Amino acid sequence: MPYVRMPLETLRELSPDAAEGYEWLNDRRACGADIDALRALHPDLMSFDTWLERDGARQLKRLLA
Repeated sequence: MPYVRMPLETLRELSPDAAEGYEWLNDRRACGADIDALRALHPDLMSFDTWLERDGARQLKRLLA
């Protein structure tokens, strides 16, 4: 499925629920993830940048090809 960028106002018109979900996910305060606690439970937890450097970029390229 290709990615198509859409203005938030257009998304609100098409699907108010999807727009609300998009805004919630992009508001860092909404999730409130405790990264330090997660790292204590999962010491091998990677940042997104680390994942990209290790194998993620290859996986994304294959997925989007």
